[in-house]
Amino acid sequence: MESYLLAIVTKITSRVWKRPVSETNLVTLDEKVVKAILDVLTEDGVKHGLKGFEFVRIFVTLNELFSVENGCLTRQ
Repeated sequence: MESYLLAIVTKITSRVWKRPVSETNLVTLDEKVVKAILDVLTEDGVKHGLKGFEFVRIFVTLNELFSVENGCLTRQ
């Protein structure tokens, strides 16, 4: 098993696209947007003093909300 950093980037995507992104939008990211999001995450990481292993290097997009049904949340 390995540890991974999780980043939820809806607000950053809105900032890059210069328009709102909501949970109902289908997110399609081209290379330019992916690079811009990674640049923002890197800039913020440097600003907040993250160490190299703490930086986001790659991400995937999900077009659905977190829920118990899709395995993204668990019940207590």
